[in-house]
Amino acid sequence: MSLSKLVARRLPAALIFWSAAAAAQLAVEPPVSLPTAHPIRCAKPEWPKEAVRKEQTGKTTLSFVVGADGRAGEVAILVSSGFPLLDGASQKTLSGCLFRADDQPAAPVRRQMQFAWALADSPVMTDPALIAAANAGSLPAQLNLAQHAHTAADAVHWTQMAALQGDAEAQFRFGLLLQRGTGIEKNVAEAMLWYRKAQAQGNLSAGTAIGILYEGGLGIDKDPAQALALYQHSANGGERVAMRQLARAYTRGDLGLAVDPAKATEWQQRSNAVR
Repeated sequence: MSLSKLVARRLPAALIFWSAAAAAQLAVEPPVSLPTAHPIRCAKPEWPKEAVRKEQTGKTTLSFVVGADGRAGEVAILVSSGFPLLDGASQKTLSGCLFRADDQPAAPVRRQMQFAWALADSPVMTDPALIAAANAGSLPAQLNLAQHAHTAADAVHWTQMAALQGDAEAQFRFGLLLQRGTGIEKNVAEAMLWYRKAQAQGNLSAGTAIGILYEGGLGIDKDPAQALALYQHSANGGERVAMRQLARAYTRGDLGLAVDPAKATEWQQRSNAVR
């Protein structure tokens, strides 16, 4: 599938933060007049098991200020869902979100975010403002939508939009989608192009991905020496997957290396220490 066809892909209808037996979503219209906050990044909401068992649903609206570190502070419940479990889960999720720090040292503006806790078969809710921002070229909005996409096709669309803007991590992730054929026609050669774009910006994960292609001869000629060089570079930079590749190579004697249990253990331990 060509890039031009991907760019023209249908725009996603909704922003979903998590979907399994249940889903937590940002609501469209906040109930009060505080400005709505749109995070750069958020952890996936974790639905309390007891709340799921009791089929508790509702909307929790939180107010907060964005600190210098981009985290929510002075959190208060503006509107309760009526269930402490859901309110607590909303606050926990908010604590893991990252926002653009307020540039107002005198009096930070209070903002709000609403979490709508509804069972999976409930109507999907959208965040038009976030989608509009992404369509207007907002990189944080595009990354947010890509991370929390409801469908594989939406993940492809927003990841590609961010990649086209030059975001190295998005370029790497778009390469992964192409290599795996997730939500898009599999194309290893095109994946390599995106990996190289990301690698050129210093993305170590992309370097490891290229190494895997060289080692397996996936879409390119097999080149164990090149794969080893890429793994070593990424691993020395702290990239976990590359460390594991080296641990495996020293264990099995792959990539032209002699079997070396001590080095295999060293790289495995270093990999385990990466968070």
